[in-house]
Amino acid sequence: MDLKREAEEIEFLRQIADHLGVARSQAELFAQMPQQAAQLSEVNQVLNAKVQKRTMKLAQVHALQAEIRVRQRSSRDLAIKEAPRSPVG
Repeated sequence: MDLKREAEEIEFLRQIADHLGVARSQAELFAQMPQQAAQLSEVNQVLNAKVQKRTMKLAQVHALQAEIRVRQRSSRDLAIKEAPRSPVG
């Protein structure tokens, strides 16, 4: 076997080894995907629960603000009705 042919075969085997290394790395990453998907699903559920809780709190705040406005208007209206009227003269 001549040296050129041997060098080509060595290069070819090196390239195969490189490709096998990449394939192995990709297979390991692919194997991790279900676990990572499960972790992301758990995180998503936690975040959705937090968003729902904050949304409910925000709705309560808005309801309280609306109640305060209604009571302020009622108090203002009552104060106007009860205020002594000066004669126009």
